[in-house]
Amino acid sequence: GSKFPNQQGESIEVGSKFYMLDNRLVATVAWFDMELTNVIISVPDPDPNAVGGTIPQAVGVQATDGFEIDIAWTPVDQLNIAFAYSDLTSVDEVGRNFRGVPVGGTYSLFGKYTFSDSGNQGWFVGGGYKHNAKAPGDSGNSFFVSDSDLVDVFAGYNAENWSAQLNVYNVFGEDQILS
Repeated sequence: GSKFPNQQGESIEVGSKFYMLDNRLVATVAWFDMELTNVIISVPDPDPNAVGGTIPQAVGVQATDGFEIDIAWTPVDQLNIAFAYSDLTSVDEVGRNFRGVPVGGTYSLFGKYTFSDSGNQGWFVGGGYKHNAKAPGDSGNSFFVSDSDLVDVFAGYNAENWSAQLNVYNVFGEDQILS
């Protein structure tokens, strides 16, 4: 076979990090604009004798732009809270969204509490919520995977030289399809 053409890209990114409240609150923000040529995607195999499947193909231009925000807050020594939000657009030269790239905002909120009283020292609990925006399921945008909302929880123990943690993912059993 023949090799694919080289990819070429250009990227502009601007961001900043802020430390506030004696470093108990840390925030980062970033904006980006990127363009990449000869992106390799999977397309249906055109061979009439092939039984399903896909083949790699170099396509024109992938233009991606968007922004991200991350905030980490420790209001008290035992509690850590993290929030993240991103919103980006990633399309080809005719405006089709790239497979698996969320269309719309994706965000999450997670927290962890570590017990400090002498009877429970070392134990911790936490959980989080994540919203995944809908995303194209294929390169032709013939279908989209719906958005989802997931809740996870965990509990564990930290000792001096070891730790153990139990995670429960997707607590409410929401159906989720990853593209």
